Amino acid sequence: AYNPEDTHLMNADGYSAWWNPTTFPPDPLQPIFGYLDGAMGSPDSYADYNSTVCGYKYYADNLGPTDSLADLPLSSRGAFSAGQKNIRHYTIHLGNEGLVFNYAVDACWKMPTGSPPWSVPDSFSVSANRPESFYISVSEVGNTLYYVDDEDKGGTLTLQITAYDWQGPGTIESMSVEWPGLFDYEEKTSPFAETELSATYFFELAGDNLVTAAPVDLFITAKDEKTFPGLGNIPAYWIERGFVVSDGSPLVIEERIVWAGGKPGGQVSGGNVFSIDPEGLTEPKQWTFLDPTLACEGPVLSPDGKYIVYACFSGLSSQLRRIDVVTGEEISLTGDTFSGLSWYPSWQHDGLKIVYSYSQGIFDFELYTMDPDGGNKEMLGPTGLDATQPAYTPDDKDIYFQSFGAAQLYVYNVATGQSTAYTDNGVWNDNPNVSPDGQYVAWATSYPASGGRKIYISPVDSWLPAWKVIDFETYIRAPCFNPDGTKLSFDHGGYDGAEVAVYDLTEDTWFDLTANDSADGMTDWGMMIIAD
Repeated sequence: AYNPEDTHLMNADGYSAWWNPTTFPPDPLQPIFGYLDGAMGSPDSYADYNSTVCGYKYYADNLGPTDSLADLPLSSRGAFSAGQKNIRHYTIHLGNEGLVFNYAVDACWKMPTGSPPWSVPDSFSVSANRPESFYISVSEVGNTLYYVDDEDKGGTLTLQITAYDWQGPGTIESMSVEWPGLFDYEEKTSPFAETELSATYFFELAGDNLVTAAPVDLFITAKDEKTFPGLGNIPAYWIERGFVVSDGSPLVIEERIVWAGGKPGGQVSGGNVFSIDPEGLTEPKQWTFLDPTLACEGPVLSPDGKYIVYACFSGLSSQLRRIDVVTGEEISLTGDTFSGLSWYPSWQHDGLKIVYSYSQGIFDFELYTMDPDGGNKEMLGPTGLDATQPAYTPDDKDIYFQSFGAAQLYVYNVATGQSTAYTDNGVWNDNPNVSPDGQYVAWATSYPASGGRKIYISPVDSWLPAWKVIDFETYIRAPCFNPDGTKLSFDHGGYDGAEVAVYDLTEDTWFDLTANDSADGMTDWGMMIIAD
């Protein structure tokens, strides 16, 4: 059991069971596989150590005294070279017993391959690294945990947890999260995403067993395959502390459709950002009150329902702006001046990144990503395809986008950086949107070239044959699936007074959500926090 008043390492790089005297008692026959007192620490015969999971510091050539494991270059493979001196800084909380401690040195090594002179790490096989996750990263995707009293509590904590392993994700058998009495033990054996050296898992933890509004700590385990006889699976541990629990009732989150509209006279771009419930039972809510010289396009909702991001235009320059739906606060994500064209924002489904199109002029667009606060902007690709209107697949592994010059749709693979054609029909195609189950793409097209535009819904791997075509008039565009994939929001009617509408894919019926003399369009359908 963890006691915060005991002596413990406060800045651990991870936690391990190696080589505590309870789990690994001294073994005279195999001393290296049992506990041994360190010469500089207090002996177990005096201290009577009972911790079975203890914090450690990772030593490698590329880690400074206070660096995090997140700073370790993956190309280095965590090597500690012969003759190298590496220093790590320990922050230790002293409990009532004072500085009573011991330590273990745990390393893995193999003979280099080939002939000398050898290089580090390239001359060493991957087996020179222990098959054990060396770093566990935890990201809080969403948190609605709350505790008012024993009758009014709950919410959900959503986490993205990534385990890094020098042997690759194939040796990671499972990831688990637990905290006895608070969250049930939950184990996942199938990662949400993989890279060459990592596996990522998603957890949704219900707060039904909360007993207080105190912050929540979690115990996380990455379990590797069985490697050493007699030792079983090799686990790596992490303790993530301080998840906030609200002491008030949670904010309500409901489905909403957002769009750009409110500018009469047949303008392509709307004058302001609006939202409405999908049934049209309430009056539209206006989120922006822009100067008449400005326009906006393409508002999108964040997966956690906290933000609306939209493109604000001044002539042929634009910014991406973010609205906090609870406070109403609005900030620019791309700078306080209008410079270049930043538009068509779209969120990763994990909520950790925004992808958008950017160009310094009106052509040669490329896809960029940034953090939700506008930080860490970087270009994807480059595609060389004048890329606009990006839309992630539900697993965030691919992005469907429009090649602005060619007017065709492409698919960008995030891992490889390669783009492949989705359509090749010689007409205009735009506004791709992927269904929540990842099976279909909806987009607007002029195919066949008979005048007007319609919505095609096709399998993700082939645009023909289409599963469904929505073609009840000559101008229909900008489809967006609802959260369960059974309906679409879209706009129709052309530039001269377009309206926002909803199409039921199971009943093949539709109705208008707006009815005015303004140009309303470019919809997004998602969840939104409903604040007083």
